[in-house]
Amino acid sequence: ANWAVAALKLVLGALAGSTALSADGLHSFIDGGSNVIGLIAMAVAARPPDADHPYGHEKFEALASLAIGAMIGIGMFEIGRRAIDGLVNDQRPEVTALMIWATAGTIVVNVVITSLEHRAGKALHSPLLIADARHTLSDVFVSMAVLASLLLSRSQVPRADSLVALGVLGFVGWAAWQV
Repeated sequence: ANWAVAALKLVLGALAGSTALSADGLHSFIDGGSNVIGLIAMAVAARPPDADHPYGHEKFEALASLAIGAMIGIGMFEIGRRAIDGLVNDQRPEVTALMIWATAGTIVVNVVITSLEHRAGKALHSPLLIADARHTLSDVFVSMAVLASLLLSRSQVPRADSLVALGVLGFVGWAAWQV
């Protein structure tokens, strides 16, 4: 689901020239990668103790949480680079109604994903699922900021797209800290 959302945002962001929407797509792509890392880590962590790991493999979930944080950091670098470029060059996206509705739809999808993942993390006492739910929740806030950016850009507010993209860095940074 995260990669489908990411693909939609990346394509629409590229078509419109929206740094904020493309950055949001990158963030969603990172969420999808985090899910894959999480699934692999949970499979490893569930293994019983063995000769090399007499106390079990549970620590692999914590290591996977660190990997998620590193992925967020990489995304922050890319978002910042594109946002600064957009500010310097006053890039303005061509905002369509499809972009606005697609962004609103991704907010709904991410709220559902976050809720399900957080509940599962609590029920299973999984720090990895809880960390990934927090990461996905940051995507909700990012998408809300991007939606505002699209509406402001459509109203011809200069540099709104790039300024919101820089604001996205704050949300992404907070998610990295939480993870």
